[in-house]
Amino acid sequence: MDVKIALGSAFATEVLLHVSLFRSGEWDTGANGLMRVPFVLMAIMSVALAWLRPADPILQSWGYACQLEAALLGGVLVSMLVYRACFHRLRYFPGPFAARLSSLYMTKHAVRKMQPYHEIKKMHERYGDFVRIGPMELSITEPAAFRDIYANSSPCEKGPLYSQGRPSETVLDARSRKKHAPKRKLWDYAFTTQASTALNDYEDRVGRYTDQLLGRIEEYEGATFDITRWFSFYTFDVMGELAFGKSFRQLEDNVEHYMLQISHEAQRMAGGVFLYQPWFIATFRTTPILNWGWLKLQKWSNGQIENRLANEPKVPDIFHWVSSEYRLNPRPSSLDKLNLLAEIRLIVIAGSDTTAIALIGLFYHLVKAPEVAERLRGEIDELAAQGVHRRVTSLVSRRPHSAAAHDTAPGSSDRKPLGAWQHCCHRTLMDPKLRPSLLRPPGEFIPERWTTEPDLVLDASAYAPFSIGRTSCAGKQLALIELRRTVALILHRYDFALAPKQQIEDFERGLEDHFTLNPPEFKLVFKARAAPSRID
Repeated sequence: MDVKIALGSAFATEVLLHVSLFRSGEWDTGANGLMRVPFVLMAIMSVALAWLRPADPILQSWGYACQLEAALLGGVLVSMLVYRACFHRLRYFPGPFAARLSSLYMTKHAVRKMQPYHEIKKMHERYGDFVRIGPMELSITEPAAFRDIYANSSPCEKGPLYSQGRPSETVLDARSRKKHAPKRKLWDYAFTTQASTALNDYEDRVGRYTDQLLGRIEEYEGATFDITRWFSFYTFDVMGELAFGKSFRQLEDNVEHYMLQISHEAQRMAGGVFLYQPWFIATFRTTPILNWGWLKLQKWSNGQIENRLANEPKVPDIFHWVSSEYRLNPRPSSLDKLNLLAEIRLIVIAGSDTTAIALIGLFYHLVKAPEVAERLRGEIDELAAQGVHRRVTSLVSRRPHSAAAHDTAPGSSDRKPLGAWQHCCHRTLMDPKLRPSLLRPPGEFIPERWTTEPDLVLDASAYAPFSIGRTSCAGKQLALIELRRTVALILHRYDFALAPKQQIEDFERGLEDHFTLNPPEFKLVFKARAAPSRID
């Protein structure tokens, strides 16, 4: 056969395969196998050509095989680009032309400063409420669409982003309602008072670590105190206690646990650098040397499970409920074990990182707006003057200025093919251009938006820092206990200000989006105040 005809046939074959097969479904999930196909084809074609044309030198046969391989890959690539640019069902939505061709467009912006939400915001300012930010992804800031995407009644299912951890699957990863429901039921047991007065017990245990944190602030009084470091230690130690019945001792030892280091690096890769290339994560985790951190994390998780299963506490904790199905199964499979390992990591990471950034972000805003801090402190002092000494969290939660917000996960909770980026969507709710009477910048810290001045918000129903629907945060109440208790006690006992050389602008510049936000160091100086009484 003529070489040109063979190359043309190879090119046309791949175009046909793409149109009829590859353009449907989620081929990303099979990336490990698909990446081997070109090499296997190259070997087969080289051998076949050597057999069919024995007179040709081996190198010449290999050269023909390379040309055929290039024609095959070129056919599928050209067909894919033409389809995405001109024929995809999202082609009528505006957005950067490069974004419709490849998810590498968003990867570039993610890697540049690790703050892709700023780029998304610029796109919405240019193109409107509906923007095509990828070949198969829309970003939406229209408030009315938020519940259509995320509510229980929504037909939208989770996208391929949530398949990164395959074959294991957590309550966060489960994409179908059938798989999600039984997993969520176990988590709900862990965070409801109906199950075992869990939240009341959690609050007492959280209190011990809050006291340790306050002890550290007292130790560093008048000196530089990095709240990013210490608040992260605090929330991580709390989750160690509630998940495994023991602290990670970071508050005591002032040493970052290696699991925290590894998990943050893993999040940076999976939730930051390669967030828009979910196929790469599975490849990364199965590639020797590259996956050493992942294997170490797996080994640590397995050790925690074995130790915890052998030491059941008297009072049920989060692990008790989440692992109940596994423990009651007389013959758990290897996949059951993988799922439990994944749930363990989710318990610790999801329960610590999000609460830490909320705490850090709140104090960042209180330093920027000292008048708000004084109003909130006044309400807490009022409680103290009334003789309140227990369960301060439940009382503080009903005070007007105790509401505050900072996006802990600024990106989109992926739904096929839609997503509402929290950083953009939440600020759209407060944008004076949409309602000129607001007259207040969306970035300004005004807690009254959510309490006594609801007119400052366009549509409060679209504000959902804990998400909504069946995938809303199961640990919301526990997070609020930690936040309210810590904030109330610190504000009641201390004044605080920026540390010398700490610039307020450094915080926003240093934030990195790893699916959840990863904050830079943020140094304050605390000074004990002469409070009229003490609350605990």
